[in-house]
Amino acid sequence: MVMTSEQSTSLKMAQLRLACEKEIRACCERSGLLATSIRESIKSIKPLVENAETNRGKLDMLKDYLKEMESTFREALKANASKEAKHASMSEAISTMAVRIEYLKETVDNQRAKKDEYEAVLSQQLLALQKIEEKNEGDVIEIKKLKEATDWYRSVLGFQTEGGEGVKFIFNKIDRNDQDKEYWFVVRLDGDIYTLLHCNPELHDIDDLIEELNRTNRLFKFVRVMREKFQEISCKDTHSIAVSSPPPKSTDSQMEALIQTNPSVQSKKHQAGSLHQDVPSPAAILTPQSFSARRRSPRFLVEKLP
Repeated sequence: MVMTSEQSTSLKMAQLRLACEKEIRACCERSGLLATSIRESIKSIKPLVENAETNRGKLDMLKDYLKEMESTFREALKANASKEAKHASMSEAISTMAVRIEYLKETVDNQRAKKDEYEAVLSQQLLALQKIEEKNEGDVIEIKKLKEATDWYRSVLGFQTEGGEGVKFIFNKIDRNDQDKEYWFVVRLDGDIYTLLHCNPELHDIDDLIEELNRTNRLFKFVRVMREKFQEISCKDTHSIAVSSPPPKSTDSQMEALIQTNPSVQSKKHQAGSLHQDVPSPAAILTPQSFSARRRSPRFLVEKLP
């Protein structure tokens, strides 16, 4: 009898099912054996794990103890090194102190030997100091006289200076009709060049005077010439010479002394260098009573102020 395709397929499926069931039973048997073996292995490994945990705790304790011992050892090394350094430092300090003591002994001996010499020098210095004090007292008197003369120059000659953008030179007591009328000009020193900033009243030939000033560097002469120019202007306006103004040649040295005593002009003078002008000494300063009698004396211009 011939089998149909459906019957053949059913037969193959039945065979495959039997084979699969057989294989499943075999797998189940192997799984059971493997599970049994695993349970036995776990039973045998558990004491080892417990022993390993115990040994791990002991190992941690040993590590902590080792760290403490290492820290203690390091501290001991540091303390030992510090003690050795202190010992070396003390030994060096003792040696240095011994040398220092010997040096101080020699110094004391030398100081004792020089004591008499210093006393002699000190006595000489005291004598010199007394002479200097006497000289200073004389200088104070001369400075007082110079200040009195300066104040007199301002009141009689009508000359003063002011600082600012430049040095302002102011003259009065020139105009016969108005003794308080001021004639002034402002000069600035920039490096080695003098510049006229302002002039009241204006002068026609002022450029030539500035050029001569920069060429000769004689500031005092320039101030005298400017005053003479102002006097000429005043004479032209009034057709007569002002009575209160001394003759130009007789006031040269007084004006120079006043310029030198003014701090603002002194700073300009030091920048420009020495102007090589003679000024009266303190001993030769005029008073109002002696001015008319001594103004023409050539002995008035004798030496420079210090």
